[in-house]
Amino acid sequence: MNATQSPPYDAPAPSRALSPASLFGAVASRAVAVFLLAVVAYFTYELPVARAYVAAALAICFIVQVAIPSAWLFFVPTLLPVFDLTLWSGRLYVTEFDLLMVATAAAHYLRAPAGFRFPRLRGNGGTIVILLVLSYLVGLWIGATPLPSPDVNQLGSYLSHYNAFRVSKSIAWALLLLSALQWRLAVDAAKTATLFAVGISAGLILVGLVVMWERGVFLAIAQHGLYAGRYAIMGALLDFTTLYRATAAFSELHTGGEAVDTYMSLAPPIAAAGALLLRRPLPRLICLFGLGFGTYAAVATFSRGLYAAYACGLLAVFFLGLLGQRRSILRGRFALARTSVAVLLGLFLLVTAYTHGGYNGLILGLALGGVGILIAHFLGLRSPVLAAGGLVVLALAGVYGFWHTFAYARYGGMDAWLAVAWAVPCSAAATVGAALLGGGLIPAERRIGAAITLVLLAVVSLVVIPATGGYRMVERFSTVSGDSQIRWDHWRDALLLMGPEVTDYAFGMGLGSFPRLYFRHGQGPETNGGYRYGRDAAHSWVSLGTGGFNLTQRVAVQPDTHYELSFLARTHDAKARLYVELCPRWILVSAHDSTPDCVSAMTNQPANGQWTANTVPLDSGKVGRDVPFGWPIILNLHNDSDQAVIDVTDVRLVAAGHDLLQNGDFAAGGDHWLQISDYEHLPWHVKNLYVAVFFETGAFGLLVFVLALVTAIARVVRTRRQHAPIAIGLAGALIAFVVDGLVGSLLDNPRPAFLFYVILFWALQAAPLAKAGPQGAAGPSRA
Repeated sequence: MNATQSPPYDAPAPSRALSPASLFGAVASRAVAVFLLAVVAYFTYELPVARAYVAAALAICFIVQVAIPSAWLFFVPTLLPVFDLTLWSGRLYVTEFDLLMVATAAAHYLRAPAGFRFPRLRGNGGTIVILLVLSYLVGLWIGATPLPSPDVNQLGSYLSHYNAFRVSKSIAWALLLLSALQWRLAVDAAKTATLFAVGISAGLILVGLVVMWERGVFLAIAQHGLYAGRYAIMGALLDFTTLYRATAAFSELHTGGEAVDTYMSLAPPIAAAGALLLRRPLPRLICLFGLGFGTYAAVATFSRGLYAAYACGLLAVFFLGLLGQRRSILRGRFALARTSVAVLLGLFLLVTAYTHGGYNGLILGLALGGVGILIAHFLGLRSPVLAAGGLVVLALAGVYGFWHTFAYARYGGMDAWLAVAWAVPCSAAATVGAALLGGGLIPAERRIGAAITLVLLAVVSLVVIPATGGYRMVERFSTVSGDSQIRWDHWRDALLLMGPEVTDYAFGMGLGSFPRLYFRHGQGPETNGGYRYGRDAAHSWVSLGTGGFNLTQRVAVQPDTHYELSFLARTHDAKARLYVELCPRWILVSAHDSTPDCVSAMTNQPANGQWTANTVPLDSGKVGRDVPFGWPIILNLHNDSDQAVIDVTDVRLVAAGHDLLQNGDFAAGGDHWLQISDYEHLPWHVKNLYVAVFFETGAFGLLVFVLALVTAIARVVRTRRQHAPIAIGLAGALIAFVVDGLVGSLLDNPRPAFLFYVILFWALQAAPLAKAGPQGAAGPSRA
């Protein structure tokens, strides 16, 4: 352990002879590891898709962690946003990420030393963790009981009592890994913080790449090439007028909700803290890339709540980072005033340049400002006269550049004299702002940190300014008032589902109970929707109710191929109609331009209550032509009736005698099939973190939860004085989470909620957060 670090706990002194308590702890730890490995083996064998690949990935992660106990701090946050095959498997309760968590915990308990085999909860933070877990155990008991017999319906729907166990997975996995976190912090807090920040940043890079693929960037490259298709690529990358909202790889969004919002509110502040405050270049660079890709992904969601949370989280990181510096990062007279004026001029420059010149104007403004800062800083230190001359030349060049960009903009150029009238103030803003930042304002030891800060601001500007200034966000923000009323009404309806007993308000209605109670007692037309699996001696089937949802399966459809879709259906309603469709889709439906080539058909069903054979010819045409660079193809089954229930079985999609579908007879329940709710999301989510916590765990749970948040934020804010970069990142993440929770449930999706609990427990109980050691693995930048 570094001399500058202190262990978070009173670790037991090493002893050559094992005491009975230590021997029992070692045996218990290994027994837990063996049990967890057996659980992983069983559920991996039961996976319906990619079993061998998942097993190989789990084995690699397990072996690496056994050899390097700190490895999980990197691979768990890296894989968190992408290690999930629910879209293909249809499994809702046990996912690939769950198995990764269990395997990771097994590796820890297999070799954990004495004192760190199980979590050690001490002090006020430990008491709060215990109270929080207690409130969740009460909520789990209320939500799960009476526990029905497990079958394909109970384990294949969010409307089951078993949903309480699904929701509780996030805090369970965080508790399983708390002792592993405490161990690594006691050994090397700085390395632990660095690995976690780099892992978070790597996960953000993967999320950004998935969003780029989702928005058609890679498809444009594949179709046109990098140079010939540059306009198509830039259009897919930077078109923020589209109605399509990115979902990344969060399958939890098949019923809407805030899974991507939860992750994107928590991860970027940690990456930002790493980019600004870590010392070593490579981790800093990875964090910088993570923040850039994360910013792009966050903007592409068009989520207003996430935008507010993202801004608050990053502002908290920058503000706390400045407060944590022992020495001023600026020098000279009127340093703060000069910097403030320069920032305002830069904002005017970039917004005006984009407004009149589009992306060309925005890039020109960034380039002009960057070159101006270099001239003002480096030449200004040697010769103010030479620097002034360079800035004058740059200003003249800027006037010409902006004039040409504004007058000959690709979309809607302006009159030449009007272009000059706008070019002059833009060029002046760039050069004057650069001059204010030059002249030794930034000390030599702070240059690298200042350069990274400017790069971060440039990256954020390239994404945020076009997104917030585009038609799409103007339209989104124009509906705030109406949407707010809808949310208020929904929160009121949620609270009306509580009661009538006093205990319902004291301890809640139970974890995961909101969808079940809403569909049982709600008044909206969407409560008529749903699906169930049935079985008799002759058939297994799915019963499709009405409502705005589809039952889907991903299929490997080839373009320009004739298919026959056949199925058996029965109903007792003369108006029953089943809609079938082959269509490119990622998760939720979109009005995106890449989905006009869907192939569909409508079938009317006789109301005789007997199984009727149906055969539908489907010519794929262009469908499947863009895979894998474009969206995969899914088969949709949709009950297009008002009230009818349609039973469906023996679904086959055949070409040349080969059936593309898996589990078409529903003998395995919902395996390979996933219900997607395109429009009706309110029945599945409370849409407010604090109302949701009160609904599920009552006043007791809400009080403990708020106490945990306040204590954790206060603790990490205090720790930033010890030059702990991870503390600043955790503070920003928690602040962003608090803000985003005003308009989102956030904790009803276990995978991103797990990240929240790791951050919360780290702040509450896993001290020390991180100090810079002698090697400088982490800590405040001296650059």
